[in-house]
Amino acid sequence: MRGLDGTRTDDVGITVADVDGVTFEGAYNEYLQWLTTEELLAGQYSITLDTPEGTVSTINDTTNQFAIPSDETNVYNIILNEENLGSSSTIYGAFNLVEAPAVTYQLGVEVRGLDGTRTDEAGITVTDDDGVVFEGEYNEYLQWLTNEELTEGTYTITLDTPEGTVSEINDTTNQYAVATDEDDVYTIELNEENLGSSSAVYGAFNLVEAPAPIPATFTLGVEVRGLNGTRTDEAGITVTNDDGVVFEGEYNEYLQWLTNEELTEGTYTITLDTPEGTVSEINDTTNQYAVATDEDDVYTIELNEENLGSSSAIYGAFRLIESDENGGGGSESSDESSDESSDESSDESDESESSDESSDDESDDESNGSDESDDESDDDGNVIVDQDDDILPTTGESNTMIITVVAIGLLAVGGLLLYRRKRS
Repeated sequence: MRGLDGTRTDDVGITVADVDGVTFEGAYNEYLQWLTTEELLAGQYSITLDTPEGTVSTINDTTNQFAIPSDETNVYNIILNEENLGSSSTIYGAFNLVEAPAVTYQLGVEVRGLDGTRTDEAGITVTDDDGVVFEGEYNEYLQWLTNEELTEGTYTITLDTPEGTVSEINDTTNQYAVATDEDDVYTIELNEENLGSSSAVYGAFNLVEAPAPIPATFTLGVEVRGLNGTRTDEAGITVTNDDGVVFEGEYNEYLQWLTNEELTEGTYTITLDTPEGTVSEINDTTNQYAVATDEDDVYTIELNEENLGSSSAIYGAFRLIESDENGGGGSESSDESSDESSDESSDESDESESSDESSDDESDDESNGSDESDDESDDDGNVIVDQDDDILPTTGESNTMIITVVAIGLLAVGGLLLYRRKRS
């Protein structure tokens, strides 16, 4: 025996048997030649070699040897007779070790439709452990076969089934696919045992109607922080869907409010009942998905896979702030006070105007009286103005007018002081 490097080797196990199956012992000598421990009778014998892994044997025809290959790998026949012995002391079989050719197999897939007959409506992808894809196609019998033979090992079969269907293993025929945790994905082992007497190693599948999809569900969470910036459970929380259905929940030990049940994908409304003197606003310093509405303490939130991410719940986060409750009340009080002062001022103004009118009337009367005493009448009763009299008022009349003006001024000042006193 010569190894891969061309030198003699004793790494090969050797069995010699006659046509009746009787085996004969032997051993390697110092020259790494294997010899039977006894001489054998003339006749036909078989030599079976147990070669190292990854190798097989071939006849070494560069030397005198008389082994003949059989149909089986590493099994040979040899004839012991005088002719083959010649001038030698032993009749030899000589062999070389070579790398064993890779054992290959064709991978086949059979798919049956909803009606139980073979179909080519399923797309098929075959890959090895490294993700290398191996092409194939359906034959006239609607069996899918790889275009090339594949080496021994594990492969993955992925089916692209028609809409509304999924696949399952068809265990009513010889097949070697194994289901995985993923729909329409299977593994298959290519080896001599699974090949058996077939021309390919098959995976066989049936199409069945796909079950109704289970809708995704999510836990809705709410976090509220008080005026001091820490979490609080003092805010009442109501969660409703678009139909007004209320979903119950409660605060956990971490002061996070969570729905008692998982909710289906969609938009929900969060309404906060905040402590007196406070309102809420979104806390945008953390990951949260609530959106403010036009109404105080009312928010919407979208439950979906994107917002969930790697979290266990989709949160709305809020903080409490002081509400501005005194603004509106103060304005109304001011308006009322202004109205009252305006009314009082109007009354005082009316009194002042009345006083002015009275004073004017009295002054007019006095002036008229003075005129009557100074003017003369003619025989017909017409008043005759003395050409020597001044048109300007007399000193007494001037004094009366001054007093009247001063009185009016004092009344106005008094009214203003009274207005300010009432206003204050």
